[in-house]
Order: sequence, then C-alpha cells, then structure tokens
Amino acid sequence: MTKDFESAAGSPPDVAHLIRRTVEDDRRDAARLVENKAILMAALARTGVATVCVNFDGADDAGQIEVVGSRISDGTAIDLPRERIALRLHDGPYGQQRMQDQTLSEAIKTVVHHALARTDRGWKNHEGSFGVVMLYVADGAIRRSISVRMTEILLPS
Repeated sequence: MTKDFESAAGSPPDVAHLIRRTVEDDRRDAARLVENKAILMAALARTGVATVCVNFDGADDAGQIEVVGSRISDGTAIDLPRERIALRLHDGPYGQQRMQDQTLSEAIKTVVHHALARTDRGWKNHEGSFGVVMLYVADGAIRRSISVRMTEILLPS
C-alpha cells in the first residue's frame, strides 16, 4: 500500500493552511531571535563586554561553535562573567513559550547558532561552512564572515 498526501479521512490536505502555518512559524522564529539577541546584548553591556568573537565550523554535519574571546571597549581581553540569563527556546506547538537559564557563554552559542540557522541554513551540512561571528554590543550587531567548503567529484568521461 502506498501513501499519498491525503488526510486520514481521504481528503487532500489544506495546503493554504500548511503555508500559513509555516509562515507563522518562521515569523515567530525570527521574533525569538530578535528577543534573545536583545536579552544577550543587554546582559553583555551590563557586564562591560563590548565585543565577542565566536568561531564556528560545520564540518562533518556536527556544527561546532566556540566562543573565542570577549573584550571591553578599550580592546582589553576579559573572561566572560559567570552571569546567567534566561533565553526563550522554541515555542511549543500551541504557542507556549519555554525559557531556559544559561550562562553568557551558552547564551552566546545559542544566539549565534540560531542566527546562522536563519541566514546560512546549510552551514553544518556535508562538508559544512566555517568562519567567525562577531557580536558588537554597542550597536547590537551580529556580523559574520563565512567560508563554504565544496567537494568536487570528477566523473570519468
């Protein structure tokens, strides 16, 4: 027996509803990133951090993110404070919100991972991409430099 795209009752799915739901999920996901980024930047500002450098490498489908360092406004390197903040995680299927308490280092990784997933969706597929993400606290910016690995397969003629 083969299954097609019919509902259990045998009628075709409501494609317009599925599209609306996908668009709404994407809108909520974008809003969650904006909210979490604001929470993170405010916490970094409170602790005197001006910039944060993050390396990422998506090789082997793993998606490694590592906070390399943080600096205060005069450029002096500092350790990230041990402050904890609450970030909003994925919404449940009915819009309920879940918050999770994280260290600043964990929160940076969470926000960077979320930003990469929205802007460079394939960054950890196959050979993956790698690069640097910089967080600039004063203007609330996240900027990235990304390189994409490609494998070329030459077939015999």
